[in-house]
Amino acid sequence: MKKIVLGAFLLLCASFAANAATPTEFTIETSCGSSYSGSCDGCSVQDIVDVALALDDLDCG
Repeated sequence: MKKIVLGAFLLLCASFAANAATPTEFTIETSCGSSYSGSCDGCSVQDIVDVALALDDLDCG
């Protein structure tokens, strides 16, 4: 359930970020509380969500 909520939240945030500026800058906070920031030229919202879910898996197990 946490991953569904995290994914939905990140999808919303990433869609706002994707419309804000190029390159897309994003911050990912995992369900364990770690925070990661980055930027990506040409990334889609789905790319950022996929990265967020992978980071959550690595960070929280």
